[in-house]
Amino acid sequence: MTCSYDIPHFLGIGAQKSATTWLDRCLRTHPDLWLPPVKELHYFTHRGDHGPEGVRRLFGSDHMSRRLRRLLRSRFRSDLRHLDMRSLRWDFRYFFGSPSDAWYVSLFAGNAARIVGEITPEYSKLSSEEVRRVHESFPDLKLIYIMRDPIDRTWSQIRMLARKRAWSLDNTSAEKLLELLGDPEIISRSEYVKTLDNWGRYYPDDRFFITFLEDVISDPGGLLVRLFSFLGIGSPSLLPPDHENPVNPGESRPIPPILERELARIHIKDLLTLEDRFGYPVTTWRERAERALAS
Repeated sequence: MTCSYDIPHFLGIGAQKSATTWLDRCLRTHPDLWLPPVKELHYFTHRGDHGPEGVRRLFGSDHMSRRLRRLLRSRFRSDLRHLDMRSLRWDFRYFFGSPSDAWYVSLFAGNAARIVGEITPEYSKLSSEEVRRVHESFPDLKLIYIMRDPIDRTWSQIRMLARKRAWSLDNTSAEKLLELLGDPEIISRSEYVKTLDNWGRYYPDDRFFITFLEDVISDPGGLLVRLFSFLGIGSPSLLPPDHENPVNPGESRPIPPILERELARIHIKDLLTLEDRFGYPVTTWRERAERALAS
């Protein structure tokens, strides 16, 4: 029989490259909120395939094991520098515990007076069946979802991958870039209709806080006030001092027209669906996609 848990209270489910790092940073400053020391716990994305338990997870060759090793080095250096015993205890539980729902809940323990949650943009990719299992254990979650023009979001992700993999976009043909669009890891992060359908099948509309990167940029303070209200907490007397700097613009580089057209072709149907539901700013995304298709 599935056990239902009261915490965490909320999840940020994406989208990647849509100001989730800014959101995480701002939520951490609120006195009535608590988020784990590590952004992106990734529990639900690998809930059924954590593989070896406990310390053995750190020695695998898969992506998550490599990520854990990087985090472990960074976290322990920070803990030892600041001699923070509470952080050390949390890190031992996170890195050396055996993943389970009870283990996941324990990562939020000790914060009974606060609203707790985490942000993992990859949760936007969960299938309907995976969301069903989340709902069985955590039926009262509130969900935060920031959407961005899918063409811009994908191009930003491709530029990030180029930096991580140390390959030059200057020496990469547009045709080679098009091959990346066959990677579901890239396209799935912009499939907003699928994400909303999969999560909306189990969580009602009043459990969602849906917003757009345009809102983050045009009125970050107002967005945070609305979000705090959604989470059931008051606005602090002072918003985070850097809340008005939500986006790291990174390197300015125009998207190749051939890539823009292909992304417009991939997403135009979803944009029409989203426009019917949300109106602005999706209308501007749809208009941009139609111009790309006509060029």
